[in-house]
Amino acid sequence: MKHEQVVPDYVMMLESSITVLALVACGWLLFKLVSACFWFPQYMKNLEVEAEKAQAHLENKLLPKDAPTSQESEIKESPTDSEILQRNSTNVEEKMLQDETVKEKSTDEKKKDK
Repeated sequence: MKHEQVVPDYVMMLESSITVLALVACGWLLFKLVSACFWFPQYMKNLEVEAEKAQAHLENKLLPKDAPTSQESEIKESPTDSEILQRNSTNVEEKMLQDETVKEKSTDEKKKDK
């Protein structure tokens, strides 16, 4: 048998190893994306439930049972449009009366000065 010499092709070895690593990375990414499609909705649902529990716990701890919530108090405190219009009209009337009295006083003072 004849002695044969093996000449390794380093470029081909490097290229094939990079290709195999790229395929493994793509497979890992595909697995993560597919698993996220199934796991993520349940994870978000659990997060929402935990947030609601924490909010209910804080509301019970900070507010007494018979106290109105912040939304209810905002609704009760906010004036209606008719109340705003009535206030504005009375404010305008009061200002007009004040202006008239100031004018009368100033004319009275001018008459006294003459």
